[in-house]
Amino acid sequence: MFVFYDIDDLLMLHALRLLPSINVPILVAEGKLQFHTYTTNAKIRDLSNSGLVTLIPLDDLGYEFVAMNRKKYSAAGCPLLEVLYMCHSQNAVLIVEENESFIRTLANVFQVEMITLDEFNTATINNKEYFEFINEMKKDKQRLNL
Repeated sequence: MFVFYDIDDLLMLHALRLLPSINVPILVAEGKLQFHTYTTNAKIRDLSNSGLVTLIPLDDLGYEFVAMNRKKYSAAGCPLLEVLYMCHSQNAVLIVEENESFIRTLANVFQVEMITLDEFNTATINNKEYFEFINEMKKDKQRLNL
């Protein structure tokens, strides 16, 4: 099972019509959706209704986990703590970029397994055009950050 930290990465795979071919379980923390637009919420709920992702609500132990750690890891915020709890409790792998050092550090603290988006793409997607598209996007992003 996999969890995308960045919901936009998941939606990009959907927009490119690659999700059905991936054929791996993808989880989405319901609590994280409250910080996204109505449109993003609707898209994720449609993906859930079609069986391409599974929405996971926070259970009682999850609420306790967030409450216990909210003060100590206040910079993380409740949605990230919820995602980390979900990954840990569901034995899911968190997909997070290498440059997200804070998230990677917290994932290590809570013993959550991680891979980068590139590693996920390489392991699950066999589509040359997609890789070319992603590489072009990364080049554009690097150019804009200069």
